[in-house]
Amino acid sequence: MVVLAVTKSGAVGIDVEKIRAVNSEDFSRYLPEVANLHEKYAVDHVNNLFFDCWTQKEAVLKGYGKGLLAPLEQVAIKEGTALFYETTWFIINSYVNLCHF
Repeated sequence: MVVLAVTKSGAVGIDVEKIRAVNSEDFSRYLPEVANLHEKYAVDHVNNLFFDCWTQKEAVLKGYGKGLLAPLEQVAIKEGTALFYETTWFIINSYVNLCHF
């Protein structure tokens, strides 16, 4: 996978994850947003929501320059933006369908 980001100013953070089965409860400390999703949604959908949240937060931390050395739980995601250390980040999701021939 190749990702290209170009900017005249500011920082860019990118994260790509393979969606796989996880127990989102194991990560509730870092992702409180997904702590109770299993009560509302099917397992497959919970995994998608988990990785959507995870990649957004990790991309912000990478853009900040610390990656997972910074506290993931302190990134607040809301409606296409993230707030981390009083800086607003804009979130753009790009989903790619990979075909296997």
